Amino acid sequence: MIRLVLTNQEKLNVIKYIKDSFQDIELKTFLTNFAENLMSKAEFVNSSLSSVRNDRHRFKNVRLMGFLNSMKEFCNCIEDVNWFNYCNMFQKLSVLKLSEGWFFKSQELISEFYVYLSKNTTNVNVSRELEKCLHLLITNELYKKADRRGSEFFTNFPLNTPSEHIIQIYINDGREGKCGAPFYANVNINTADPFIYILLKKFLIQCGEKYTRFEFVNRYYVRLFFYFYVLSLKELNIEVNDYSSFNRETFFQQYYYFKDKESLERVEKQFSPTSILIRFYLFLDNIYTEEFGMRLFISSEFNSSLLSNNKFFTFTQIGYSFIYRTPHELVPKTDKWVIINKMDNRANAYMTNYSIDFEIVENDEFRQELKQYIWESSYPDSSVLSNAKHLIYFLNAAHMYINENRGQLVKDKRLFSYDFLLKYRSELQMSTSRNTGKKVKSSYINSHLAAIRKYLRHFKVKYGVTEIAIKNLASLPKDYNGGNPFNESDFKIIEKEIKEKSLLDVTSALLYIIFQLATTTKLRLGEILRLERDCIISISRAMGSGEISYYSKTSYNEKVTDIFLLEDILLIERAIMLTKELSGKAPDEIRKYIFLTHNQKSFTSEVKTIGSGFSDFFCRKIIRSLLGEGKLDKSYTAYNTRDTFINKVWEGVEDGLISTLEVGVITGNTASVASKHYRKQQTTRFIEATYMITVGDVNLDGEVIINENEIINLPQVGQSSGGCKSVECIKINSEDSDYKCLTCSKFITSISRKNIFEERIANYVKRRDESLNDVERKYYQGLVELHGTYLSKIYDIVEEVGS
Repeated sequence: MIRLVLTNQEKLNVIKYIKDSFQDIELKTFLTNFAENLMSKAEFVNSSLSSVRNDRHRFKNVRLMGFLNSMKEFCNCIEDVNWFNYCNMFQKLSVLKLSEGWFFKSQELISEFYVYLSKNTTNVNVSRELEKCLHLLITNELYKKADRRGSEFFTNFPLNTPSEHIIQIYINDGREGKCGAPFYANVNINTADPFIYILLKKFLIQCGEKYTRFEFVNRYYVRLFFYFYVLSLKELNIEVNDYSSFNRETFFQQYYYFKDKESLERVEKQFSPTSILIRFYLFLDNIYTEEFGMRLFISSEFNSSLLSNNKFFTFTQIGYSFIYRTPHELVPKTDKWVIINKMDNRANAYMTNYSIDFEIVENDEFRQELKQYIWESSYPDSSVLSNAKHLIYFLNAAHMYINENRGQLVKDKRLFSYDFLLKYRSELQMSTSRNTGKKVKSSYINSHLAAIRKYLRHFKVKYGVTEIAIKNLASLPKDYNGGNPFNESDFKIIEKEIKEKSLLDVTSALLYIIFQLATTTKLRLGEILRLERDCIISISRAMGSGEISYYSKTSYNEKVTDIFLLEDILLIERAIMLTKELSGKAPDEIRKYIFLTHNQKSFTSEVKTIGSGFSDFFCRKIIRSLLGEGKLDKSYTAYNTRDTFINKVWEGVEDGLISTLEVGVITGNTASVASKHYRKQQTTRFIEATYMITVGDVNLDGEVIINENEIINLPQVGQSSGGCKSVECIKINSEDSDYKCLTCSKFITSISRKNIFEERIANYVKRRDESLNDVERKYYQGLVELHGTYLSKIYDIVEEVGS
């Protein structure tokens, strides 16, 4: 670029242009003085000259040309130099500069002239108007399309808007550059009402502090929300005078108002007007609490917890009511409920709402009875949904059966007949999953049957249901998989991976602490995630231990106190220290918990509990990655951490390092629970340690096979522990005792009868321990060893088949 110096003639041309273009003497004088001062400055001449060949740019300075042309278009007199025309000029230049870059710096001259005029004018009216808007005279504008969409709000210079309606916010995220911070932004909130203005200003500043990056305040729909908020009140005839004006009704009126605006085009969920509205009402609730010491929104139908729940709007739109179950009150008339979990068991780490649609109960009388039953039942909130679904399915089946067999529903005491219950159970056992097409699991069938049994016993007298009929709905034998503990090599690889990631950030460090506690202590994942900041009661470094209180899965909503090793206590202390700052920013309802993290994806809360974040991290970032690299032998879930801990402790029992009396205290489980749910590789040494027998001392004459179908049609012997392969008994002259069949070479059993052997052993151990007769004790000890040897053989086959 060629650097030129303005000649005297060129300066005269500028002055002449001002004289010819402006009629108001006062304005003309100020513009002339401003231009002369400007052209005399070396920095202006050296930095702003351009070689322009077009004749209309006679004085060659594009900045000055853009400024004077803008003043000529919008300001006919000195009183026209005001905030309204400042916005007019800036919006006009913002559009022009998209196609003609020589207008880019003209805005700066407009701002400089306004400041110059405010300092030098003696016109009281002009001076007063300029004083009100001087702080708003910034020069940066939002990126705008040529169609000037949202010119009244999507801009730092809104048209036809008094300066009193503008809130200025300072943005600084530490970035420098053309599009970065720091900078100022003018936001049009479209009101000067003191109460609304102060609220919106505080809210905007708070949002600016959380979302410091310029992308927040410069988003179209963020600006739209602040501009249309007051318009929504006016158009919906909502009068706001104080905090009491905000309630559930006003919220939903405004919610649907902004929802309509979102439907016009695609918006980002995080920064949509409705999401900002939610955040605004949460903000109102918080500042009201700070000011008056109590919540603003306190009803079960509308409170901060519901507003923070993404299901709230989904259910509300389809007619559900949010309720707390309070049996001493009347049953709600509505047939669509979302039961708000009161966290009956504090070890439940994931707070969820539960929806029940009673409208789908086809019979009116059944519907009202079921609502009353659910409302008054002793079910914990966490199990209400599943039980209600089971009962709705059952009652509709009963209604259909009655209509099919009697033509119409006749109210008497035989609605739930013996035949119907048998038929229902049979169909339930044959049912398949809609998702997989496979037969449903026994655990699902059992929970279904248990809900029905409890329901029928409640209405036993009314409907004349016999206990024999109810017993036909007895549960199926349970299938236990024995857990999935980490094998030794996989555990080392997994622990190393999590430990390396713990160095990345605070959340990763917390996840490593959770992993350590889950694999080395009796605490379940839910119990760890719900540890409170004051859980440590005492620490004894001399004893190498400490005491903590927590809500256990089995403590029925009461805190329990337990002693843990010092290294475990220190892990908890470190987690408390790591989340100290987060706790101060957390919502009231979660501030007491230790394991918190940043809520980066949500616009409603800055902090959340880690909750399911550990499972996501463990499964997706750790296990999936390591499996993909071929480093693990098999897959694991987060809950296998407890399987691993239980398994490790019982290996200590098997090796004689821990007694069977101590193991229940260490793990929080009995041997039976451990074997069913956690211990997959149940070996001979486990049986020997648990039942205090020696398996190797017994020789088996009978046979153990895999396929149950091979023996199901044989004569059943040994109290259903197996079948007999012989046409007639070959031990007919032998003593008829519990030993008789199991010591016969014709005895055959299958791995499917494992539970029978486990129950039989437990029974014989009990009898052995209770007996005072030495001969009798030896008799039962022999039966324990005999059944234990069969059980060991079954375990060996199960393990072989499984692998």
